[in-house]
Amino acid sequence: MANKKRDEINKLHERLDEITFCVSEEQIDIEEIEEILDLLDELEPIDMNSPEADPEKAFQRFKERYGLSDVDFLKRT
Repeated sequence: MANKKRDEINKLHERLDEITFCVSEEQIDIEEIEEILDLLDELEPIDMNSPEADPEKAFQRFKERYGLSDVDFLKRT
């Protein structure tokens, strides 16, 4: 059961990655993104009192996950 849950989480992250980095702005489906995020919230909830919930740490994890430096991120914004 745990492996099936982990597989589902990985698939959701992969789809989110695909939407985030591989489609044009016109093709982005906001509803799909919201649905994916809702599912991820259910499958791997974050305790809002934990250090993981800190926005700065979450942003750092985001940059690490996608291999972005501060310079790379600034170029994209």
